[in-house]
Amino acid sequence: MNLANRDQAISRLENCVSDVKQWMISNRLMWNDGKTEILHITSKFVKNITPLDCFQIGSCVVSPVSKARNLGVILDHQLTLSSPVNSVCQSANLSLRKIGQIRKFLNLATAEKLVHAFVSSRLDYCNSALFELPECELRKIQQVQNASMVALVKKRQHISPVLRQLRT
Repeated sequence: MNLANRDQAISRLENCVSDVKQWMISNRLMWNDGKTEILHITSKFVKNITPLDCFQIGSCVVSPVSKARNLGVILDHQLTLSSPVNSVCQSANLSLRKIGQIRKFLNLATAEKLVHAFVSSRLDYCNSALFELPECELRKIQQVQNASMVALVKKRQHISPVLRQLRT
């Protein structure tokens, strides 16, 4: 794509965003210029990509970002999906650590409810976006699932029977 076509495409994009903003305002929906982000998605295989300049959206100038959050899923500029996996695993592990601190005071049913509420729900949210992940990313999610099962049992034991019992 040459620079003339690129400038024209950027101009059309700015006009489109402006139209969406006007539609939202006319339908009494909220638009916040300060929270608007631009994510320029590129291929990791193409080396010579000129970065985008700033966009004018309403009264605000928006610079492209390397990561953006949409419906709670963090997307990076190459759509590698390592950012959402790392974010989900980090928050799930934090919840597991907190559950582990009070586990000795809980029975199995209560601990199971906490793990489902604070860990499994995070792993399940938007999991269709994680379809066909590389093995290294799937391994991270599997480790969190295994850790959540370990958190449910009070003593060290093999986790496969616990997994089978919880799936029924």
